[in-house]
Amino acid sequence: MQKKAKNTKKPLGRPKKKLDRKQINEYIDEQLSTRVIAEIVGVCQSTIQSRFRSKLQKRKNEGIIKRVDLRQQLRQAQWDAAIKGKNTAMMIWLGKNELGQADKIETTEKQQRTKVMTNE
Repeated sequence: MQKKAKNTKKPLGRPKKKLDRKQINEYIDEQLSTRVIAEIVGVCQSTIQSRFRSKLQKRKNEGIIKRVDLRQQLRQAQWDAAIKGKNTAMMIWLGKNELGQADKIETTEKQQRTKVMTNE
């Protein structure tokens, strides 16, 4: 005589911890790191990362866009300082970094003789 198998399965692993999604979303909006949020809530960092993946990805993308915009504004301010403000130091710096210019390197006869002697 066979016993009938029960259709109810016992869940494996630890039960899911209930999280206050609204509060965690506020922490994410405040730019707290996942490590800090996990410590506050009392769960593992990977739990926050897996359950709030889309919200965290959206925050990351917004941060990238802001950083690109700030860099563009900074570059424009540097050009303005160099050109409109006639700041020669800024002109030199931009020339080296943007145009690949370099300072002229002069060598003396003594440096050339020393170089030749070390290469022989």
